[in-house]
Amino acid sequence: MMMSQKQNLFAPEKSAPLLRKGRILLLAGVMLGCVSACGEAEQVEAPSAYDFEVQVAVADENQRPVAKAPVVLDGNIVGYTDRDGIYQATLNEYVNTEVSLAIGEIEGYVVPETAQTITTLQRVKTIDGFSNSPVRLQTNLQSIRNDYLVWIDIECGEEIDAEVCQKFPIKFNGEEVAKTDAEGRAHFDFKGIPEQTVTLQIDTPKYMPKQGHTTDDFYEITPANPTYEITLGLASEVLTINQKFGDPKAAERLAEKKARQQAAARRRAAQSRKKAKKKEAKKAKDAGVIDLW
Repeated sequence: MMMSQKQNLFAPEKSAPLLRKGRILLLAGVMLGCVSACGEAEQVEAPSAYDFEVQVAVADENQRPVAKAPVVLDGNIVGYTDRDGIYQATLNEYVNTEVSLAIGEIEGYVVPETAQTITTLQRVKTIDGFSNSPVRLQTNLQSIRNDYLVWIDIECGEEIDAEVCQKFPIKFNGEEVAKTDAEGRAHFDFKGIPEQTVTLQIDTPKYMPKQGHTTDDFYEITPANPTYEITLGLASEVLTINQKFGDPKAAERLAEKKARQQAAARRRAAQSRKKAKKKEAKKAKDAGVIDLW
């Protein structure tokens, strides 16, 4: 059997014909029998193999093309459907050969028993000569994918500057799909398979110091690049993630700054109280003085 592909990159375009050993041995046995029975070799014309078109079209229950569906010929995967759900190839075989054509298992879909066919290769006589009948399979798969919505809300501690706490990249299964806005929110939707585990990651920014910056400009957001593994439910759902970020070093500096400010405020308050006390004492003293003149 020989397969040569027209529009599929998974199989080679040309390959040598593959003849089945059983037929070769059977033909040789017939020829040898004739030699022993007839006493001389009789010229027997070997059968010819012909090209038969293989045409496959796969869609889901909503008639949307199904890409990467495995095409199985006589139990072997020979290629995959393209983005339009189409697979085409050429089969080099003998007339009256029985071939089976089916769709293999594909993640996210239920393959019905009707997604297969058995065909006997035929050559049909026409006005212009002969025509080789194609091997066709058109089928619909049932999708088991659901719609899921992911809603992300992040919050940063007061020690993190507002300009830093935005535009965090959101990665879904390793690919960036969104960024948080100025309010720390992001959302996206996707189609998934129930009970499948997906990975979500929030990429935290890395500080790139500029010339002249002081240590107060450095920040280290924690947790760094938090990752979540989520098992999808059996029905469509909204997946919510709330994440708070902090900066331990910046929080320590902020606490020290607040402590200094509070100490300075206490000193100013003490000084104010001392001045007020002196002023009250002076008033009391002035109120108790008798002017004899």
